[in-house]
Amino acid sequence: MFFPFLFIISVINSFYVQGVHSAESKEFTRGNPITSDVFAPTAVAMDSDDNIYVTESSNNRLRIFNASGNFVKKLTGLKKPTGVFVDSGRKIYICNPGRKNVEVYDSGLNLLYKLGSGNGEFQFPSAVAVKNSGNIYVADAKGDTVKVY
Repeated sequence: MFFPFLFIISVINSFYVQGVHSAESKEFTRGNPITSDVFAPTAVAMDSDDNIYVTESSNNRLRIFNASGNFVKKLTGLKKPTGVFVDSGRKIYICNPGRKNVEVYDSGLNLLYKLGSGNGEFQFPSAVAVKNSGNIYVADAKGDTVKVY
């Protein structure tokens, strides 16, 4: 059986990632971390302008930073958000296990809709991804399924 485990070898300000079954290594240089009022982040996503979206389950919020890591705005009132994805049209998809849903917002942080039947559609939505074709994939960790819309 094949297991794609990764070994990470730390080297002061750089690190290398090498797959177990791979002959090549790639060097990465660490940038400055985002630490501005971030508490227990659970997921991160980026948009086409390199803005950074961070969910914080314990603070029930989404925080948005610009490409330089400076705070831009936040969305509060979520219920234990775990996953986040931003599509090419700048719609923001947030897994919200406390409400058992996935909420979709516009770039102004206005609620557009909830996937499926809304609250209670999922047992524990944990991750979301959107294909260029528009298909939406949601991992339901407790439902042992990936729902497709």
